[in-house]
Amino acid sequence: MIFAYPWILLMLPLALVALREQPLTAITGSGLAVWRNIPPSGRLRWLRRLRYLSALAIGLLITACAGPQMERQVGEETREGVAIQLLVDISSSMEQSLAGDTGERVSRLEATKQVVNQFVRHRGDDLIGLITFARYADTLSPLTYGHDALVEIIRELDIQERPSEDGTGYGDALALACARLDQMGQWQPAAGKHATGASTTAPSTTVRSKVVVLLTDGENNSGRHLPEEAAGLAKKWGIRIYAISMTDDPVRSSWRVRTMTMS
Repeated sequence: MIFAYPWILLMLPLALVALREQPLTAITGSGLAVWRNIPPSGRLRWLRRLRYLSALAIGLLITACAGPQMERQVGEETREGVAIQLLVDISSSMEQSLAGDTGERVSRLEATKQVVNQFVRHRGDDLIGLITFARYADTLSPLTYGHDALVEIIRELDIQERPSEDGTGYGDALALACARLDQMGQWQPAAGKHATGASTTAPSTTVRSKVVVLLTDGENNSGRHLPEEAAGLAKKWGIRIYAISMTDDPVRSSWRVRTMTMS
C-alpha cells in the first residue's frame, strides 16, 4: 500500500490527545467516603472507554486524508482484428421487397439487418461502428467491441420517414466513415498501456486494416460529396471499401462491388 500524501501521517500523534484523562471539577458534597469501595457500574466502564474510540476515529481520519492506494495486477488481452465501419441505407426505397434466403419476400432493410447481425456476431475480435444514411449520414455507434449492444441498435433500425430527409447520400456517409477510421489512432490506446490502478481488463488492439462495408439499394443522389471523392480519401488513407447492392439485380450488384472496392 502507498499513500498519495504520506506527510499527513505525521499528524497521527494528535490521536493520542483523545487518550488524556480529563481533569475532574471538584464538587463539594457530604459523606462520599462510604461509596469508595463499590465497583463501578457497566455504564460507567463504557463511558471511560469512549476516549479510545475517539482516538481510533481520529487516527483513521488522518490515515484516510493521506490517500491510501492499493496497486493491483491488471491482466492484458491482445486482439488482432480489423476496424470496420458499417454503412446502412435507411432511405424509403429500402422498404421495397427482396427475395430472402428461403424464397420469401422481405423488405430490403430487414434483409440488410439480418445480414449485418450475422456479420457482427462472427467478428468478435474486430472494432465495428455503425453509420446510417438517407439524405444525411448519422453515426449510431462509434467503433466498439460492444457487439451485443451494436446488434440491438441494428435491430431497431427503421426507414427514414421524413420526406425532407429522404434520399441516398452515401457519398457523405463514405466520407464520414473514412474520416472516423483515419482519426481512430488519436483515441486508440497504444498496446500494453493502461491506466495505473485499473481494476478491469482492457484489450490492447493491433488493427491489421481498416474497412468500410456499404449496404445500399440505390445511386447517390444527394449530399455534398460524390462517391468518387470519398473513394479518393479511402485510397489516400489506406481504407478498403466493399459495396453491397441490396437489390435483385445480380449484374448491377457485381458492377457496384467491383468499382467501389479499393486497396
